[in-house]
Amino acid sequence: MVMFLTELSSNKKLLCEIVPVAEADYKRMTKKKYSFDWKAEKQYDVYKIKLIGLEDILGLISLQYYDKEYRIQIRLIALSAENLGKHKKMGRVAGNLIAFACLAALKRYESLAAVSLIPKTALIHHYVTEYGFESTGWQLFLYENKLHRLLKKYGYE
Repeated sequence: MVMFLTELSSNKKLLCEIVPVAEADYKRMTKKKYSFDWKAEKQYDVYKIKLIGLEDILGLISLQYYDKEYRIQIRLIALSAENLGKHKKMGRVAGNLIAFACLAALKRYESLAAVSLIPKTALIHHYVTEYGFESTGWQLFLYENKLHRLLKKYGYE
């Protein structure tokens, strides 16, 4: 499994990794740069995506497990300020984080795996069209074929 991001200025593929956030990282994870108070997420599993060999955090994801429902909920997902909008530096950051959540769900729940999130209204269309989420009311879900499609798209299968 080779995870990569795309440097948009050169279209170069750069190897990346997703690892648990270390205690020392929370000092660098400001609301200004990552949109949320990530210290409030410490009770959940929080992961960061970074380029191999570098320490700059390009995005974050917080996961909560619902074992009785065979799903992982993405509580929060955020990209660093320089990776948002039309002038972002790296592509595939959010997709890799979501695919990581899908892989974790598949490992934990096997064929019953699902990933959910409660999106901001403005992002619903983006999650559906870009990542294949399905709307089920107030939540979006990836499961079965759609979950596998996303894993394949990001090189996790």
